[in-house]
Amino acid sequence: MNGVFVEMPEPVQAALRAKGWRFYNFIGGSARLMCSWATTTERVDQFVADVRELVR
Repeated sequence: MNGVFVEMPEPVQAALRAKGWRFYNFIGGSARLMCSWATTTERVDQFVADVRELVR
């Protein structure tokens, strides 16, 4: 699977975008997170680390 839909507060979405992450909002405001099939584990780990930092 290369995509997930996540409900996250708008301030967290805005902060992730400010860090350079790009994603779309889907119907109802959830974030549509898609990865290329060439996305590395390290890149996913960095995204998760950024999310964790913002929700603490």
